[in-house]
Amino acid sequence: RGTLRDNIYDLQRKLCLQVLGKSKKVPSAGAVDAWVNRKSTAISHVRQTLSDMRSLPAMDFATLSVALQAVRAMAEER
Repeated sequence: RGTLRDNIYDLQRKLCLQVLGKSKKVPSAGAVDAWVNRKSTAISHVRQTLSDMRSLPAMDFATLSVALQAVRAMAEER
């Protein structure tokens, strides 16, 4: 669980840096919107993955790892 938590925190940091890294070109109020527009396909994939997970009868470590991989793919996509 600790490793999973650490990975989630690392991905959160990477995603925040992506948003902030582009904010020099976009007014800060629009930085998140601009990032969401650039990542719309990846965000849709993560949302679908999470929706599928919510329909499962139970959540386990393997299922959470799949969600983590979906978020990681979004964070690493350029």
